[in-house]
Amino acid sequence: MNIENNEVDFQALVKLIWIKKFYIISIALPIILLINLAVYFGVEKEYSAQVLLSERSSNNPLELPGEMGALGALVGFGAESTNEADKSLEIMKTRKFIGQFVNKYDYSPYLLEVKKWDKESNEISFTDAYSATDGWAEGEPNIFQIKKAFLDSVKVAQDNVSNFYSIAITHKSPYVAKEILENLVSDLNELMQQKAILSADSSIEYLERELVNTKNVELRQTLLKLVEAELQKKMMARVHSDYIFTIEDPAVLRLKHIFPNYMLLAILSVFAGLGFGVFIVLLRAKLKGVNQ
Repeated sequence: MNIENNEVDFQALVKLIWIKKFYIISIALPIILLINLAVYFGVEKEYSAQVLLSERSSNNPLELPGEMGALGALVGFGAESTNEADKSLEIMKTRKFIGQFVNKYDYSPYLLEVKKWDKESNEISFTDAYSATDGWAEGEPNIFQIKKAFLDSVKVAQDNVSNFYSIAITHKSPYVAKEILENLVSDLNELMQQKAILSADSSIEYLERELVNTKNVELRQTLLKLVEAELQKKMMARVHSDYIFTIEDPAVLRLKHIFPNYMLLAILSVFAGLGFGVFIVLLRAKLKGVNQ
């Protein structure tokens, strides 16, 4: 009996909605229009720049044979991390790197206080908190605010099959997004390059001291091999500016925004408008039934 009543109620509901379809549409259309206009004029567009990277695989050119390799691994010389790319991406998330990177290029206002970007003039407007001529109105942001804004704008993905890395920067200006991304990849490579050179210099200095104090011929040969490995590592670091990441697909200027998604917005606004229209019809029918 309850099943039959439910079927009758559902059929009555569908019939009511069908009868009132034009009334529902008349309610939905203004809502759809208002939602789309509000987003179009009230929400700033965001743009993205993306780069595809691969990890350079020749940072450790010399393999030490037999006992030499074992000794080198034991004392920590001539051996690089198995995945320097992942290491550099973790460094990228640190307060130290972000602070140095943002300060170097003066990106703080561009990460925190951009109000809008004018497509015609390619000019950026800032909020009241920052002026291009007078600077910060109430003091510069702290490192925690800068780190959050930076990481919110960066998206990193790795393809486990090809082992390629994708880094994307989102910003209200496509020009700024592209510039930040290019500088980010360049600075990561430069940072890891300098770390490798300093590490090699430190290792060579230590090994040369050991050579002075070592008389054993075989041990001296091993130490000389280790010195050779560190010299080659240092040479490779100096030669390649793309020390960690090789750019496979460089960032390009994309003038098509990624947010808001007008197609998705249109679909959602239609559902919202029609849903509200159906709700009004059912509410009126309910109130009418109560009054009767």
